[in-house]
Amino acid sequence: MAKKGLIILVLAVVIAGVALAQEEHKHQPSDVLIGLNYGMGMTPNIGGVLGDPENISRGNYAIVFDFGLTADFYVFNWLSFNTGLLLHPDIYLLWDQDPEEEFDNFTDIAATPLCLTVPLAAHINIPKVEWLYAGIGLSLNFPVASLLDSVIDEDTKGKFFVGMPVDLGFDFIQPGRGGMRFFFRVTPEFHKHGTTVPIGFIWQIWNWKVYGKKNKVSEKENGYGTASTARADAKAEKPVKKAEAEKPADTKAASVSAERDNAKYRATLDAYNAARSKLEKAEANKIEAEARLVSAQEAVTLAEAELAKAAAALSALEGR
Repeated sequence: MAKKGLIILVLAVVIAGVALAQEEHKHQPSDVLIGLNYGMGMTPNIGGVLGDPENISRGNYAIVFDFGLTADFYVFNWLSFNTGLLLHPDIYLLWDQDPEEEFDNFTDIAATPLCLTVPLAAHINIPKVEWLYAGIGLSLNFPVASLLDSVIDEDTKGKFFVGMPVDLGFDFIQPGRGGMRFFFRVTPEFHKHGTTVPIGFIWQIWNWKVYGKKNKVSEKENGYGTASTARADAKAEKPVKKAEAEKPADTKAASVSAERDNAKYRATLDAYNAARSKLEKAEANKIEAEARLVSAQEAVTLAEAELAKAAAALSALEGR
């Protein structure tokens, strides 16, 4: 009893510590995760079949496996709906008679289906301790082949059946990222001739976040909309104005002096910018005037050459 009490106390301390340390939600509404899953389970009495198969006591026996992909869609930061596609080998035996009694048909007491399974489930991350993960759902199992046909020489894949998995475990996914989950699973399976209840685990080796919003508290979550934010800003401004009104006289004088200095600085800066603009414009005009002067000098040189040529021609005519 003392050991149990100590274990409970340690778990309580760990849960409380994680709850206090958690500052942001692991998941956000509209997050979509794709997970790679591996799992297995068995009924607690399966050792009786494996250890002494010739002296089986009455009971239902099963051993199951799961491997495949699942998809999680978060409606809230604590509630998700899940589906996917799994490969599900399932071996079960429904034994309700004495070992020496014969049975008419093997498939009346056992089956070894290899199923394609479609899970449909809802899971929650426990508020305040979101690393705790729990859920319940249905698994639709469609047998597509038999595992022991070659051994028994009989079709043992059985009929369609459903399961009702119940999960409890740990969500190690970091906020805004992907990650791993590990949880324990109890799955009552409702077969044609009876029910088996394998107990095991699911290891979501990795979950990839394929869609989601940034991990921050939305306005709806913290109770503020646009109008509320505006009201909050207005409320925040009032204490500031009140504080300014309650400032001592020397503080007010310093504030007025600083405002005057700022006004002078702005006026000086404006004057500087205006003078600089005029200088740049004058330099542009100067460059344009120099270009015109060069062009005029070239025209004068050309005219002088033409004049000299005409004078030479005139002298030649007069010499005749």
